Amino acid sequence: MKTARVLMAVIALAGIVALAGPASAVTFDVRVQVGWLNDTGTCNDSGTNDCLGFTGAGGFGAGSSLQMNWDDTTTSIDSFLIVGALPETSAFPTGDATSTIDPGQTIQTAQIRHINNAIPQEDDFLATITLATLLTITAPDATVIIGDGTGGDLNVDVTFLETNNEQPCTETSNSLGSVCDDQFTFIDINADIPFTFDGIDYVLHVRGLLPANTCEDAGGGLVNCLTREGETNDRFVTISLEQLTREVPLPGTLLLLGLGLVGMGVTLRKRG
Repeated sequence: MKTARVLMAVIALAGIVALAGPASAVTFDVRVQVGWLNDTGTCNDSGTNDCLGFTGAGGFGAGSSLQMNWDDTTTSIDSFLIVGALPETSAFPTGDATSTIDPGQTIQTAQIRHINNAIPQEDDFLATITLATLLTITAPDATVIIGDGTGGDLNVDVTFLETNNEQPCTETSNSLGSVCDDQFTFIDINADIPFTFDGIDYVLHVRGLLPANTCEDAGGGLVNCLTREGETNDRFVTISLEQLTREVPLPGTLLLLGLGLVGMGVTLRKRG
């Protein structure tokens, strides 16, 4: 009888621990695809568009590139915008990369590197280009949670002003009134995408471009960012996963708890 009481007490303790323990975290797969869509580019170089070049293999989709540059006939002194998919887990620039994300984790995606070099032209080159981004979140059972028409299309139009920066750099030629700084304007990315998997509610927070210490609010949900002459800036779109609800105990766990409580009752009764 003593052995039976001890066994029932152990079952009771196991049941309580199983019920009180934290929910097991679900790890989701992340795939990020990025690229500059060059078929949307316009450039005010006498209507010829030859001041804007697109290079770099690996961008996803038709007509996309990883790098766009101004004065593309003299590569050594071009000004560049380069994009990469998942800079923390893959080489940069890469247009297609995969990783994982857990609840409470934040990862960097869609890195944009802006390199501002002086170019030997007298014109200001204005272009509007689409940064195409597809974010795919997949559950452990291969269910596509986000992506493929379910909220993962995060395309952003970027307007880039390559300022009059022929040396010496003296003119104020961008809308923020600074001298010779390149400027690009983009939509302030601030999205929260809710979803449910296996009875648990989550929300994916998407923010960008960060850090924004050289950016200013342009109104209408737009942000203007500057890069000074000869400077390189890196900015990112970040995603973070928040778990909103706790996991409900499985029926087997509840049964184990019930048996444990019965065992404790029997033990207490015997002691009485």
